Amino acid sequence: MGGTDTGNASQYLRSPAGAVPTYALTYFFLMLKVILDIGRS
Repeated sequence: MGGTDTGNASQYLRSPAGAVPTYALTYFFLMLKVILDIGRS
């Protein structure tokens, strides 16, 4: 999953219009993962 995300991010980096949603989604999923990890412990 991480490999695909990185590939998509590098693709979108070339187009400014696609960069913002990509970073927003990446940030959202990272925060979601952190929250879930904290909830488990």
